[in-house]
Amino acid sequence: MIAGALYLVAGATWILATHPPGPQGLYALWFAAVAAAGCFIPGEANQVSLARAYLAAPALAYSLTAGMLGFLAVA
Repeated sequence: MIAGALYLVAGATWILATHPPGPQGLYALWFAAVAAAGCFIPGEANQVSLARAYLAAPALAYSLTAGMLGFLAVA
């Protein structure tokens, strides 16, 4: 649950800091859904693997925006 809370804070910070294209509520909903699913997955190693699911929203946002391919590579 701690990892889920940290990822929610990181996701909210990303949304507020970058103002990604598209409906920002969907990004918040995605982060909340993945955090809820993460509450049922035990182990720190699994939480690290779950980080890929959290990064799917930023990767999608950067892939849809022209000129953001560098950020996509980082995500």
